[in-house]
Amino acid sequence: DILGSMMLSVLSGHTRYSHINALRGDGVNAELLGMKKIVSEDVIRRSLLTIDEQNGESWLEANLKKCYEPLLSIPWILDLDATVKPLYGKQEGALIGYNPKKPGRPAHIYHGYFIANIRIALNVDVQDGKKISGYYSMPCLWQLLKSIPREHWPQFIRGDVSYGTEKIMSESETHNLKYLFKIKCSGKIKALIKHNMEKNFNWLKAGNGYEGVENTIQLYGWS
Repeated sequence: DILGSMMLSVLSGHTRYSHINALRGDGVNAELLGMKKIVSEDVIRRSLLTIDEQNGESWLEANLKKCYEPLLSIPWILDLDATVKPLYGKQEGALIGYNPKKPGRPAHIYHGYFIANIRIALNVDVQDGKKISGYYSMPCLWQLLKSIPREHWPQFIRGDVSYGTEKIMSESETHNLKYLFKIKCSGKIKALIKHNMEKNFNWLKAGNGYEGVENTIQLYGWS
């Protein structure tokens, strides 16, 4: 009854525990799912509080893995992404950090790991509002990949500018994992772009009307 009530609430688009009470009078869906009744938000809160955190995480990850594991036998790309989630209650880890939409509002940071294109989530690591940098997602990333057989690892990992750093690149190379990251448009990068646009004549057709060119750069502090 508890799991069924939570699932019906999620499918109904609810985002808060209190919204569950809107389903209390629905006897049709409960019966279709083999449930005795739809339980209240208080019952669900108390039930979740009784679950040991480590056991709960293991249970969630094991069942989530059953959903995506068969897909990993074909070549795939792992997308990394950090999302700011503004908070309005007194929640653990609610700290004020980088928050572009609600400046000054406490938040959590959701570090997500997705199969590219089909956007299936392999895991989401919730951290406090100050840990927006891509480097904070690395421990969970390597833990996730170590739980997957090496032959089913992604062809490469992909991320935005917060992942294009020396620490993350060197760590990826230590694990013999290819990567594709954007990098910040610093002064030397701008100079390289200017050089390619004005003096590099090795541009090649890339299809669909695009052209591309390769070049190499080693920024200060990179090994």
